[in-house]
Amino acid sequence: MLALASLLLSLAPTEPPISSWMRPIAAPDEFPPMEYTYVEASYVMLDSDSLNDELDGWDLTGSFELPMNFFLQATVRQLSADADVDRYTLGAGWHFGLVPRLDAYGILQYQTIDVSGSGTDSEDDGMGAELGLRFSLTRAIELSGRYQWSDLDDSDSSVGVGARYYFGSLLSAAVNYDQASDDKVITAGVRVEL
Repeated sequence: MLALASLLLSLAPTEPPISSWMRPIAAPDEFPPMEYTYVEASYVMLDSDSLNDELDGWDLTGSFELPMNFFLQATVRQLSADADVDRYTLGAGWHFGLVPRLDAYGILQYQTIDVSGSGTDSEDDGMGAELGLRFSLTRAIELSGRYQWSDLDDSDSSVGVGARYYFGSLLSAAVNYDQASDDKVITAGVRVEL
């Protein structure tokens, strides 16, 4: 009888089982690195006080990562309502990890904007910049924040936040909100990482 009890005790687990909700989250080094080579298409809605109009349309962004954490980025945005707004941006940036799962980046840009219709015809170009943070909350959810500055006609700045959901390693969808002094911009888009 004593031998049977000893055998049963030796087969019993030494640690209590951990239910799935009690398991620790993945270690930071187990998260995939953030990518900067992708193509993203988005629906854009702009509420502009300066144009006294609500416009919508699309934008298309391409980003290509270079060695040493540098990357190139280009965006085409076309919006329309009573007025039409076409914006083109070409920039070069650099990113780096602040801590695991948290990336910081900066982009220096050349921008051109063309506004036509509704008696507000204008065309302007100038420099711009963006500083931002990307944080992997989980493997599937990324949060972001950014500050943008542009020198088009008058200097202007905006702040924005966003959330992205990854369906897999290549496909994700995001919603972003940006607020400037005269404009509010909401974008919803799909990104394919290359």
